Amino acid sequence: MSLKKVTLASLILLGLTACGSSGNGNSTSDTNNNTTLAEVEKKLAIATDELKNLKVENQENTEVLEKAKADLIKAQADLDTVKKDKNATASALLEAQNKLKVAEENKERVTSELNAQIAKLNNEIEQIRNESSLANTNLVKAQADLKVAQEDKTKTAAELTAAQEKLKEAETAKATVENKLAGKQRVIDAIHSQILRLENKYYDIGWKDPASYSSGFHKTAYIHITPAVDDGILTGDQYIYKQTYSTVVAAATKDSSLNDDTYSPRFRVNGILTDGEVNTLPNEGSATYTGKAFQADQLGTLTYNVNFKERTGSGKLSGFDKLADITLEKGSIGQINQNQINLYDNRLSSLHGIAAEASMADGTKGKYVLGFFGPNAEEIAGEVYMSKHLENSFKSNGRSAQKYGYNERGTMFGFGGTRGEIQK
Repeated sequence: MSLKKVTLASLILLGLTACGSSGNGNSTSDTNNNTTLAEVEKKLAIATDELKNLKVENQENTEVLEKAKADLIKAQADLDTVKKDKNATASALLEAQNKLKVAEENKERVTSELNAQIAKLNNEIEQIRNESSLANTNLVKAQADLKVAQEDKTKTAAELTAAQEKLKEAETAKATVENKLAGKQRVIDAIHSQILRLENKYYDIGWKDPASYSSGFHKTAYIHITPAVDDGILTGDQYIYKQTYSTVVAAATKDSSLNDDTYSPRFRVNGILTDGEVNTLPNEGSATYTGKAFQADQLGTLTYNVNFKERTGSGKLSGFDKLADITLEKGSIGQINQNQINLYDNRLSSLHGIAAEASMADGTKGKYVLGFFGPNAEEIAGEVYMSKHLENSFKSNGRSAQKYGYNERGTMFGFGGTRGEIQK
């Protein structure tokens, strides 16, 4: 029991004792009793105040206790979270270690395959050198025959012409062999470069992260190698059209050193890099988007009109130097998903966009798809696929043809534009 509680009990006991001793019939005693009663009442009042204070103190202690309990519960929850995070970190570390092990094994495999290719090419070079030696021998012989023919005035003009033809054929054969030899040497040099790149854990020479570019249109040369795949070593250009909220990423592969006879250049739109935000569209008015369109090195302009109230849009690609205009037919705004247009940012599985038909004046048909980007649809970006290979253009790759439902590779374009003022 606290000191305050003891004091209070003592005062109450004193008061009761004083009251019990009254009633002896003595006036002096009455006076003393009155005095004692007043003191008891005073002390009782003091005890009452102390009791109130004790109640307040008890309430405060109760609140402190409740807060301490809440803090204990929160601390226990934090401890559980830390334990879960620790387990997740350990799991992620184990997964990363496994991936690193697989990457190292793949590096060793690819390096071994590349070394095998070098050995094979060295054998081919030796054969070409033998052919070159034979071609030189034939050339020397042809030159000797020509000299004899020229000196021997008794030989016919037909023999002289035949000797000249043989000399020409020998010179052509020698040039052909020398070109093949130079081509094979370029392949070996490229493979050696790729082996060094693998040792340094690089995978594409020249290819840059699309997010690293500044606003505008960019072209960057790159080299890509695919060991044990038909394409072999590819050289080409990366094309980037970067806007504030969206970036069109495309590439043209122009040469394959391992398939000189069958390879044809190709151009594709890889996809759209976004800011990862799900944005809303205006519900009233109309606006015109203007920007760039491109097909490898062929540059044109985009004009596209959108009626936000009716939820429709249409436009065209024009202004190319060697390509005709492309009409983007009227389409309705809806949800565009990853199967229709590749979105580099995995935070978005779909967005507002338009997928519709495209056409040219000569009757060529195609399809296009675009998305809206920015908090108030400030930009559009997308791609066009025409069903046939157009003159003065690169063919598309096979995957793009399959994506749009065509058997033959056609022609692909990338485009992007910014919105003008909304007209109400």
